[in-house]
Amino acid sequence: MQFLLKAPVKYSVPLKLLLAAGFLLVAGITLRYYLQWNLPFLLAFALIPLVAQNAPRQAVPPVIITLTAVFIGLTAILKLNTIFYVAFLLAGWVAAQTLFGIAGRLPLLLLLVSSPIFVYVTDIWSFPLRLKLSGWAAQLLSPLYKSATSQGNLILLNGQEFSVDPACAGLSMLSFSLLLAVAVLAQFQKQYQFRWAWWELILMLLCMVLLNVASNLIRIVLLVQFKIMPQDALHEIMGLLCLLVYAVVPFYAVAKWLAKRQRQHKLFPQQPPASSVSRAALALNFFLLAGLTFAGYQVLTRPTVEASPLVQTKAGFTVESMPNNVQKWTNGEMLVYLKSTRRFYTVEHHPFICWQGSGYEFTNVQQQVVANKLVYLATLNNGTDTLYTAWWMDNGQQQTIDQLDWRWRMLKGEPPYYLVNITAATSAKLEASVKAWQLSMKQ
Repeated sequence: MQFLLKAPVKYSVPLKLLLAAGFLLVAGITLRYYLQWNLPFLLAFALIPLVAQNAPRQAVPPVIITLTAVFIGLTAILKLNTIFYVAFLLAGWVAAQTLFGIAGRLPLLLLLVSSPIFVYVTDIWSFPLRLKLSGWAAQLLSPLYKSATSQGNLILLNGQEFSVDPACAGLSMLSFSLLLAVAVLAQFQKQYQFRWAWWELILMLLCMVLLNVASNLIRIVLLVQFKIMPQDALHEIMGLLCLLVYAVVPFYAVAKWLAKRQRQHKLFPQQPPASSVSRAALALNFFLLAGLTFAGYQVLTRPTVEASPLVQTKAGFTVESMPNNVQKWTNGEMLVYLKSTRRFYTVEHHPFICWQGSGYEFTNVQQQVVANKLVYLATLNNGTDTLYTAWWMDNGQQQTIDQLDWRWRMLKGEPPYYLVNITAATSAKLEASVKAWQLSMKQ
């Protein structure tokens, strides 16, 4: 029986191509609205042939198969596109190894760091980091300019404001820099004929993240020092140069040094993959495809669940229900968006993503206490149109802007949180609107 499972199948070539087509078809149908065909994702696809490495066809470790099955099961239970995407990447990794003899670690990393959830999370979590970078940059400039101070994402220098703009070539380049890091690691892996261990890959990518943050800090200091404003073309050029000089070049040097040390005891010879595969490999991939098909169906047919309202209808407001459990409240003074988060792991509908999609740019982002509560404040600009916005997380019992805080509270059993986003025409009206809204929540 064991011999029959390991024996090659006579018509394995068309069968493995049919299985590969099945994986792509299921992913295409399930993820067609999830995937974002932006520059990082397209670049990741372009780099896959360059980073993929032929490998001796070998048994996939049981832990990988188990992990793939776990994510398929989680997808069927939770019915989330993000978990299905991870499940598909793991299943594709197994298929590439067992059917086509391709080592898929680096392609797997490419598709992870360019995924919509990675880009979204880095955008959200970079908000507090931008505020920190502004403060650190002001401290570095203070020995040269005693008047250098920071206010939110603004650096004030001799009465002039310099903004750490969310849209500029800085932290928003994190996905791009990680894709370059994977390409560099693949180059040395092929050049010195070895394979990076998982812990080495993770450590090197973390190294690139730290270098990216450091290059951004240097970029901010240089922009302020030479008074290069966002309207100047040098503003973007400076960001790219700092990324290259202070992140990519050091990373390349460190990766090359480590690769030279590893090559002597981690030989990984290139071997052309065989044309036939075993019955066991075909059976494994058939069951993975069947599991993905079932999980994908659960994602596509999940029912729409309306969240319980955070507040009852208020007098003077017009309430409109919008897609994705978003409520729009309007009156003559303010515009309020409420977005529910039904689970602690849910990605909230962040104002940065929403308003950016409407053509607005975020400036002057800062944390401020309003009515004894800490909230985020920002200015929205779209040509000559200027609005003022504030946001926080609220569940009727607790208000916070800390991502870990509200997720931990929900994990412990607190009621679901809402993202509350209030926008007004002037800064004074915004502050009054935030106070009025918070006061109404106590009644």
